Amino acid sequence: MIVVFLTNFFDDYVKFISKEKFIILASIVYILYVIYINFVNYCYIEYSDDNSKIILRYVSVRLFSDERNSIEFEKRNFVKYKIDASFFNLKKELVLFIKTPNGIAKYPSISLTGLTKNQKTLLLTSLDKYI
Repeated sequence: MIVVFLTNFFDDYVKFISKEKFIILASIVYILYVIYINFVNYCYIEYSDDNSKIILRYVSVRLFSDERNSIEFEKRNFVKYKIDASFFNLKKELVLFIKTPNGIAKYPSISLTGLTKNQKTLLLTSLDKYI
């Protein structure tokens, strides 16, 4: 946008919209994109169930976020999971329930929005084995 504002290239070659309107429109589109990305909260997820434990590590890719989390629990303590869908079914989150000495505990939700359909199926199929 700075290049568009400081040069005459836009004025010389683009006649259907003014430079100022273009900058405003581009800014609005960018702000909406950033809001969407932060809302759906894409995460990079690493899953392992090799040993007696299930390990889920995930990192949020939100702007200005340094959120790195890890969940680790014994397979025998796993009770169930739940998928919460919101925002017109675009935002999907996994909630895990674990048996503890004090009852059933619920872990914070993990965003599955960034996973492909195949990756979600593999993850949920693996979790289904331990319910």
